[in-house]
Amino acid sequence: VQVANYDSYDGYSSEESYIGGAPVGANKNDINQNLADVEKFMTAIESCYPLTLGFDIVPYYKEADKCCFCPCGGGLKKWRESVGVDSLIGDRECDLKKANTPMSLMGHLRDIGGVKKEKKGFTPMGCEFHYAIRVYLETLYSMNGDYRGGVGHKALYQMNDDNYRRAVAAELTLLKKEIQAGKKVIAEQETENWRLKSEREKLEEDMAKIKKINEHFYDKISSLEKDREKLKIEKKNPTSCLTDEQLQRYSKSWQRYRDVTKKCYTKFSKQGKDTKDVTPKLKLTVEMCMTKTRVFDVQKFLDGEYCRSKNTNIWKAFFASQLKNPEHILLDWNVVFENKVTEGQDAKDTTAVDDGGPSRQFLSECWKQLLALHILVGKKPVKLFEKSRSGVIPVTDDFLCHKVKISLSKQSGCDDSSEIDQFIENAKCYYRAVGRIILHSIMVSTTVSSSALVPLFQNFLLRNCSPRDPEYDKDDILQHITGIVFGDNPKKALSDLLKSTHETEDEEGNREEIILDENNIFSVFVYDACIDSRKIALSAMLDGLAPRDEKGEVIIDLRDIFWMMPHDAMERILFSRQSLTAEEVIGCLVPQFDQGGSEADADSVDRLECVQRQKDFYSNIFVPFLRTKGESDPSFLSKFVECCTGLNYLPYDDENQSHTISVEFNYEESLPGYLPMFHTCVNLIKLPGYLYGSPEEFAVIMEKSIDLSVGTFGIQ
Repeated sequence: VQVANYDSYDGYSSEESYIGGAPVGANKNDINQNLADVEKFMTAIESCYPLTLGFDIVPYYKEADKCCFCPCGGGLKKWRESVGVDSLIGDRECDLKKANTPMSLMGHLRDIGGVKKEKKGFTPMGCEFHYAIRVYLETLYSMNGDYRGGVGHKALYQMNDDNYRRAVAAELTLLKKEIQAGKKVIAEQETENWRLKSEREKLEEDMAKIKKINEHFYDKISSLEKDREKLKIEKKNPTSCLTDEQLQRYSKSWQRYRDVTKKCYTKFSKQGKDTKDVTPKLKLTVEMCMTKTRVFDVQKFLDGEYCRSKNTNIWKAFFASQLKNPEHILLDWNVVFENKVTEGQDAKDTTAVDDGGPSRQFLSECWKQLLALHILVGKKPVKLFEKSRSGVIPVTDDFLCHKVKISLSKQSGCDDSSEIDQFIENAKCYYRAVGRIILHSIMVSTTVSSSALVPLFQNFLLRNCSPRDPEYDKDDILQHITGIVFGDNPKKALSDLLKSTHETEDEEGNREEIILDENNIFSVFVYDACIDSRKIALSAMLDGLAPRDEKGEVIIDLRDIFWMMPHDAMERILFSRQSLTAEEVIGCLVPQFDQGGSEADADSVDRLECVQRQKDFYSNIFVPFLRTKGESDPSFLSKFVECCTGLNYLPYDDENQSHTISVEFNYEESLPGYLPMFHTCVNLIKLPGYLYGSPEEFAVIMEKSIDLSVGTFGIQ
């Protein structure tokens, strides 16, 4: 604002508005100006929002705009100090400390910052700062600009003159518009409130159903929401989730890495021999009868192989700290299931050929029986894993060492440290075997069950990412540890530990006590409780997942590829869905219809009619049966998928469509009344082309067939 050149202002009349500056005749020297100080002061005025706030609002009641402060008054002394202009005012600070309306503020500025007309002439008021502020406001809110349609603010004019009345009318028009806009916002907010209320009621209803059906899942959700609120963690934005394009790009990167790695070791395998001749031939036994099914025992298999000579291929592949033949883990296995041979039956008729199904069944049984895995201390089993609501997790070092020590003490009366160390080494071998089985499953593109490796340990073992890492989102950590018990109370939430003391160890090995807060509860407590407390298990499993050669160099480390992609991408590429729904299973089904049986039947039965009957059966009986049975018995869907594929779960994303399940209607191989047959090598369920009489009959036959098939293998 230019305040120095008074000669440019027009004449003054007491009947006219105040727009303009000092009237003609005022002596420039009557106002003691320091141009440099004024310019500095006016440069800072743009940040003085308390000056203009009242001008910028539309008062909806009397004195609603009473919020203007004079920059030279005592009320804005702190502002002047903050912008470095308080020293310029000095002893010229005015007495206007409280808020004013724009009208009263302009009157104050005219009295102090202008000149006063008296009978004898003009009396100078002597404050160039007040004068500069007045001109600034008159310029900013004048009729010469765009303010309120070019009318200007009413405070710039004398009350009741024409300009004032036009400004008041413009203000009322704007007020009406603001009221209409406000009503619209209120209406939109009421609609939004109604929507949120409906969603809340629906959520409460769903939570009540969840609590009734699955109380553990209900507790998990409730605990998660409680922790989010107390730890002040915002729920992850859905827009930050993985897109299909990103997932496809990550998946292709992994496929290239996997294929190149496998080719490297295929070249070093024995020339001219089939891969199955150089990989371990795992011999498993499954005994089956028509009244009772006994799945193969993973514990018995590992115990048997561990007690064998350390020179066997299986021992070297599963338990050895150094992997001499990487192809034994990285390439396909040949799993042989031998059913119990009854009298007069040929063993060849009961042995399953591994075209994929037996291998998948072996891996599926490993994940299902992981919780029961243990080592024997004398005759006392010491478990290696424990159950959480998220899946199976390794036991802590303290638990393992304590149980070994107690078992030794009870059986031999001593707890020699060397004996304890020997049993801990045995446990490490079993953990290492679990890591090798997971590595094999990943490298041969067989989906790993999500319950076998919970997300927290997926991140640590496969991405080298722990709760200490800042890139590990806190909401993700919270979801990944939900279900892991902290302390003696299984329902105790992480947030309940806030402000409690925790003893930790620094990098130099010194112990110290800290108070847990929102900042350190993840990086210190969660790391100590979940990762550092399980060093024995996690280090051994990492040995299995990242095997070393005879020179001690790492042969393959999955962390090289997976640390570059987010956990969501890795989980969807490698691991199964955490639960099965009927719609997901039905979405995998591909019906294959048979147009007729033998030539004689084909002449007497219309082929189109045959296909139509099968389509009706598939749509009206088969699919509704899966949906109804799956809702009443969630475990049924897992059994059905296992009978068809060998795995009791579905992958997140199936790059090779290996979990497409064919539903084949067959006239020639399945006679009327035959039970449905399953072929896991080709993911197939075979139904008689002659169908079944009623939905009730089909339900009984289907359930019987699944009960007889789960966990069993035959050559047919």
